[in-house]
Amino acid sequence: MLLLPTGNLMRLRFMPVFDTLKFSNTLKTAGIPAPQADAQAVALAEALETCVGRLATSDGLRQQSTTLRGEMARLGTELRAEMAQQGTELRTEMAQLGTELRSEMAQLGTALRAEMAQMGAELRGEMTQMGAELRGEMGQMGAELRGDMKQMKADLQGQVNQLKWMIGVMGLGIAAVLQRLYFP
Repeated sequence: MLLLPTGNLMRLRFMPVFDTLKFSNTLKTAGIPAPQADAQAVALAEALETCVGRLATSDGLRQQSTTLRGEMARLGTELRAEMAQQGTELRTEMAQLGTELRSEMAQLGTALRAEMAQMGAELRGEMTQMGAELRGEMGQMGAELRGDMKQMKADLQGQVNQLKWMIGVMGLGIAAVLQRLYFP
């Protein structure tokens, strides 16, 4: 037996009859006092009537099933519409985020290119300055080396001249010795 909730009571067309007199007599035969047996028979009859009144009929079940199917179809339609709307909103939001991200990436790219160009210019400037400083230092060192070389050349020239003079003096001394030895 199927009991429906109290809000959706379905009435039976044919209410089965409960014989309260027969039930009361059965209790009395079993040794239960008459007032108590009669009270139990009435209470049970009322309980059965209440329960039987709540039993569902096949027509009531069909009607309830149709109602539930209609409600489910309506809810399904509502859910599909809501899901479609949310899908559209999400696609729109994703497209907007994509556009924003592309814009931010373009801005970052432009900023990075500008920074790189600035750093390149700074590095070129520093390299040019360092090159000029190195050329200046190399020029100064070259001038110092040329001066040192001139000084060394002059010193060597002086020493060569001194050697020439010494060789000349020695040659004269040898010539004088040879003249005395061979031409007395």
